[in-house]
Amino acid sequence: TTERLASWGYFKADHCRGQGSFSGRGGILDVFPKHMAHPVRIEFFNNKVESIRLFDIDTQLSVSARKNINIPEPVGFLSTT
Repeated sequence: TTERLASWGYFKADHCRGQGSFSGRGGILDVFPKHMAHPVRIEFFNNKVESIRLFDIDTQLSVSARKNINIPEPVGFLSTT
């Protein structure tokens, strides 16, 4: 969820702008994990995942499709408290 991403230190943006950012609009969630070369676009229908794709941040075009994706809590974002 977006709340979990924010608690991990990801920053919310209008568009996924770089590593460590995320954006949501309608049934689409874009996340750019620090450990990946491309951001991830997850499309939902209600609460069901319809598609998962990596995409080019400049063109917004899909690079590849995925059946699943694991977005772990980023080590660089872990709090020391």
